[in-house]
Amino acid sequence: MTKVQGFARRRDGMSHEDCVRHHKDVHSRLGLAQAEHMSKYVLYYFEEAFGPDGSRLADMPYDMSALEWYSNDERWVNFQDWLESEPEGQEVKEDESSFLERDRCYLCPYEERIVVDEAIDDAFVVFRILTIADGVSPDDLIAHHRSRCAPAVRAAFGGALRSYVVNFITEATSLATGRIEYKPFDLIEIVKIGKTDATSLRNVIDVFVSESVTTAEDPVIARHKTLTFSCEEVADRKSTRLNSSHRYHLV
Repeated sequence: MTKVQGFARRRDGMSHEDCVRHHKDVHSRLGLAQAEHMSKYVLYYFEEAFGPDGSRLADMPYDMSALEWYSNDERWVNFQDWLESEPEGQEVKEDESSFLERDRCYLCPYEERIVVDEAIDDAFVVFRILTIADGVSPDDLIAHHRSRCAPAVRAAFGGALRSYVVNFITEATSLATGRIEYKPFDLIEIVKIGKTDATSLRNVIDVFVSESVTTAEDPVIARHKTLTFSCEEVADRKSTRLNSSHRYHLV
């Protein structure tokens, strides 16, 4: 199985709201072409974006992200060929071009680490994009995050932390050009905080920029590149085939 995280950015001149609307109403219907090849699919529509210091950003750097688990590794390996040469793939590509800036959209295989996994229905869902600091190796990033960063986040939130998943990016593919030699970012954190435990989203964001968390992260994370999003988690399909009544498709 290959686990992939997708990131999408709207085309120039399109608003964030229109991009999300097009994905929900039009593009997601094309997802059934991929259904039989994915064992899990979770889509995140970003709602607000925050910079390294926790301040709200006027521009949304990315509009959505998706977790895509390909049950057949070969399907992922041949994905770009499918997109370029197969009729269904060409239809997907044509629609992508109508609302996405494809050279700023990425598909990134990753290694997953589940830190906390408790069922919760009503939560703030926070999505963080982190980039490795200069001079730090991927192995050192993983080791430091496990020993220092994750424990700091858990301690800062305490019992309010209901879900905490860390995805370490291993490589990257540009939607426009295929496999690229660099990674646009290195680590993704997806966190759920119970709304009954936190009074507001602002309080949640403030925890991520608190001294205890930033002190743990600063040795390995390029702080000035950190992005944090609040988001809507739309779908989670763990079956081998996506139900045809759900329209969601990879970005």
